[in-house]
Amino acid sequence: MTPSERRKILESLELPTAAVRKQILSIFEDLAVVKRNEQTYFLPAEIGYAVDALWDGPDKPTLEEIEFYLDQAVVTEKHQYSKHQQFGYRYILNRDQ
Repeated sequence: MTPSERRKILESLELPTAAVRKQILSIFEDLAVVKRNEQTYFLPAEIGYAVDALWDGPDKPTLEEIEFYLDQAVVTEKHQYSKHQQFGYRYILNRDQ
């Protein structure tokens, strides 16, 4: 197998953690949108509570895993997510929402 063939296969491959990450971030974003008039930052336990209530499928993440994926998002998507040591996580909303 050539490197380009291998890369093509890997490109279309969805890692098991990708589905978990997407669902966590989607739930967090929806939480931030619907609660935007009440608060801007969310504690990990609040996000975990929302994930527990809305999780679809197996592999429901632990609070530690939720924090791990949120920390990844904060580092890689600084224009969308932030973290305050005391107040928790924030999803930076577009003004159009």
